[in-house]
Amino acid sequence: MVIFCQLLRRLVRECQIPQTDLARALNRSNGAISTLLNGQRTTPPPWDDVARIVEYCRARSSARPPVGLSLDPGWWRLRHHELEITAEQTVPQPRGRKPPAQPRPVEVPVTFADAVAVLVADRDDFEGLAEELLEPLTLNGAVITDLRAVLEGFADRVRSSHGTTRTALLCAADLAVLVTAFCEAVGTSGIRYGAELGYPQGEITTEIVTELERVTLGSYRTRHPAQLREDITAAYTYVADTVLGAGSTQGPMPQDLAHQAWRRYESLLASVTWDCAELRLTSDTEDPPEALDPPSGLVSTTAPGLGLAGLSSLLGSFASAGSAPARMHQPLLRTPIAAAEEPGPVMPTLEAGYVNPAFRTAGYAADPGLSRDNWWHNQPVRDDLEDFLAAHLLNRSGIGGGSMR
Repeated sequence: MVIFCQLLRRLVRECQIPQTDLARALNRSNGAISTLLNGQRTTPPPWDDVARIVEYCRARSSARPPVGLSLDPGWWRLRHHELEITAEQTVPQPRGRKPPAQPRPVEVPVTFADAVAVLVADRDDFEGLAEELLEPLTLNGAVITDLRAVLEGFADRVRSSHGTTRTALLCAADLAVLVTAFCEAVGTSGIRYGAELGYPQGEITTEIVTELERVTLGSYRTRHPAQLREDITAAYTYVADTVLGAGSTQGPMPQDLAHQAWRRYESLLASVTWDCAELRLTSDTEDPPEALDPPSGLVSTTAPGLGLAGLSSLLGSFASAGSAPARMHQPLLRTPIAAAEEPGPVMPTLEAGYVNPAFRTAGYAADPGLSRDNWWHNQPVRDDLEDFLAAHLLNRSGIGGGSMR
């Protein structure tokens, strides 16, 4: 693992690529890129990230590759494949703090208190955590409680869970991060309670939490990142106005407090989603790289519309040890779909021969327009079937049923 990442880091350095440019190209944080290049991971880095790094370096390097390295994606794909095999055969070392087991099914939380309870599970050292996280909303200068301690080992808990229990964990982290981020923003804003305003101290806590609980997050229903950003920003702006109405000092404007909460939300969510691919898929608020304007010279490493390959990769990454599809079957995806005589056209492989159909989705299964063709025609057309299906099978709406056409 470390040797592979060191080779990748040397490639980036000798091609004189700043990590900040690389982070922007891959739509990742600087810390995430640093973690990858320094080998500070317990699992192999995703091939898509490695491939995009190699393509980015190749587009910006001279014709001659760095000594001892290659700019050929095929060479790196082989090294990455060897790394994956080695990682599978390596006996995992015991971790200093193992996540608690989930002995019984967990219900999907609908309130902030329920979400924290799911994350805490049976750990006595986190008793009263929900109240501590909400303490900054009393506007009395309370000390901020760090949510990240209870999220330690979260990815392992998700990976070892299934069905409703796994979805409950994703929803719990999603909702806890949303509410806690706003509480931390309030705690650092300097706003204090103003008794002269006649607003009962502590009463706004319930109002704020209830308002934030109304936001439909990605772990509850599959949503586009732009929709998530819009709804979260609107909710933060609304509750920021509520907080400022109860404060006695001249505080920030509502939009400024909402922006601080949003920045804290992004930071908290990124700290969880880096190791938890499931939560990143359902709840990431950043647009995918293909939706942005990539830097010049950045070449996509995957052809559009290959849903079978994409879905296989996503579901394989979510499977816990021992439950992933047997490797003996995976080579079948890379065999031609039919025999071809030489010379002649090259037949595509099975995974490349599947082309994504365009599709539309209904936001809610109970929508009265589902039976009308003209209603469906007004819904936006999507082509990311692999991402949608993988996220849908993880979130609350997926385990309870949904509609697609």
